[in-house]
Order: sequence, then structure tokens, then C-alpha cells
Amino acid sequence: MASLDREAGVRVGGLGENCTDEMLQQAFSPFGTIVDTFIKAPRGRSRARGYGFVTFTDKASVQAAIDGAPEMIGEDTITVEARTPAPRREVAPPSINIYIKGIDASTDDASVRAAAEAFGVVESLEVVADRGFAFVTFASVDEASKVVAAQPLLIAGAFCDVEFRMSQPRQKKSGGGGGGGGGG
Repeated sequence: MASLDREAGVRVGGLGENCTDEMLQQAFSPFGTIVDTFIKAPRGRSRARGYGFVTFTDKASVQAAIDGAPEMIGEDTITVEARTPAPRREVAPPSINIYIKGIDASTDDASVRAAAEAFGVVESLEVVADRGFAFVTFASVDEASKVVAAQPLLIAGAFCDVEFRMSQPRQKKSGGGGGGGGGG
């Protein structure tokens, strides 16, 4: 699967809770062929605004989209800017642990497990879909390396980035114990 060129995309700000991928596609398809849309919905705050991304097949469409974008999508006044590449982080060495980011909030554990198991034996899985990520531990470094090399990983309709992680996933705490909430 080919990787998405994030620099061939725009960030759309000011999206309300009623904005859909179809609305983004309709608003931006006149500027080029769209290969992906993603909306990050506002979480739990009234009147908060979300944002989204529209990725085109080529970078030439970005400037056309910025110059010709509508002022509104639905009832939302929007802003449009070029999508900038994510800052590079220190690359973790290959390990059995991977981090998957870009998961849709409605994605369930079974969807992530099915996508990961296409590459090998999944030893453990932690999905935090409402925050857009998951941790997966494979039986071998070779299996985890195959997933990282194959990215982006398509999970429940979303293209997700995959990378090795330096840290281990947190273990779920069980039982009581727990510090008192100091105040001050």
C-alpha cells in the first residue's frame, strides 16, 4: 500500500460536529483528486470546533485548495492552510512493540486486532480509540517490523501511521491502593 503524502494535503479548521467526510470531499474535490479525508471531532466541549485534513494525489492541488476554498462548509466558517509534516521524533529501534496513530474514534479492538494479525501473532493489544491510537505487542520483532514497513495501515477505513515505541504500554491497574489526593 502506498504511503499518503501529507504535504499534498490541507488542514481545515473550524469544523463543527455536523461536518462529514462527504462534505469535505464535496467542498475540496474541485481542486484535485482526493485520496483521504479525516475529521477530528470536538470532544465534549460545547461550541468547540474541530478540524480535519484533506489529502490530494499531488501537491499542486494544495495551493489551489487554499486559494479557492469556500468560506463555509455547512454552517461552519472554516480556515484552510497547507498541512505541514509532523515534526520528526527520535526513531525507536525495532522491537516487538508498535504504536498505531490515526485510529478513528469509533474503531473497536477487533478491527485493530484483525489488521495487526495480518502480519503476525498479537501478544497484547491496547486500543484508545477516543484518543486515536493503539499499542500492539507482537510475538517477534520480525512481525512488528513488517507492520511498520507496510504503513500506512488501513484500519476501519482510516489510514494509520505505525512506528516502533521506546516505551512499553501501560499495564492496567487492578485493585485498590492508591495515594490520597494531596491538596494544596
